[in-house]
Amino acid sequence: ALTAIGLASASNAASDEAIQRYLNNSGSSSSGVSKAKGARFGLNLGAFASLVDYEFLNTDSLGSTLAWDGPDVQGDEWNLGGEASVFFRAWDHEFGLTYQGLVMTSFSDRSTQDVDFGSATIPASSDLDARAALHHFVLEDRKMRWTLDEAGKVKLGYSYGLAYDVVRMGLNSDGFPIEKDSQRMKELLPYPILGLHLDWNPMESWGVRFSARFGYLPEITTFQKRNGEDLNQETMYLEVGAVDEWRVNKWFVVWGAAKYQIFDHKLVGDGPQPSATQQRVEQSFEMNLLTLSLGVGFRF
Repeated sequence: ALTAIGLASASNAASDEAIQRYLNNSGSSSSGVSKAKGARFGLNLGAFASLVDYEFLNTDSLGSTLAWDGPDVQGDEWNLGGEASVFFRAWDHEFGLTYQGLVMTSFSDRSTQDVDFGSATIPASSDLDARAALHHFVLEDRKMRWTLDEAGKVKLGYSYGLAYDVVRMGLNSDGFPIEKDSQRMKELLPYPILGLHLDWNPMESWGVRFSARFGYLPEITTFQKRNGEDLNQETMYLEVGAVDEWRVNKWFVVWGAAKYQIFDHKLVGDGPQPSATQQRVEQSFEMNLLTLSLGVGFRF
């Protein structure tokens, strides 16, 4: 009888331990890096400094072109930007929307060659002021699917969703009076992205998330026209980074992040060259972006 009682006690202890382990694991947040028990909704706000290298090419049917690389025009390689994200957790899924905005400026006191942009031609030796803007949106569903250790502190997951970029390029000259002109790749379509995520939560109040995302859209029609030409789009996007999050209390967190991104967009007119003096519509935007971010978050 004593043996039976002992076995029953051991069994109850094991069951209690299993229940406690389950409760601990279920309290770990897939929505933030650190464990935020009960947090179903979150908001992150941050600012970042970025090291930028980009090129914008524009050719319209009037034959005006601009091939311009930021740092080659004495651009500010380090630029400041802002980002924000919201997420909502339901079951074992995390639905999130992320925004990243960056405005880049470059200048040249004396350009070395004529620059054609839009409807204007700026002669050599003129002052140039160039401005590019990127707005990056990501809507995704993320799921931390696999626990890699017994303590439940290391988890692996995946995500899928859509990304959309707004790209605008502007050019002006103080020394050569022209109307301020800008070009936007307004025909760009959203593109699918897939992600892989690894969460490491060594402590209740601190954790790190490592992420990689890839997006691709082969050359397809945008179902839009410019200057009478059908436009095709081709897009490639790559992102790798890490987020370090410290949970100050149950509703407030401080986070820092490092991220490297590659953007590559192309819009090309579909059809023969309009005439010997006109060119097909073609726009491309390529950017390599390294960002260091710092921000705060709220959990509810």
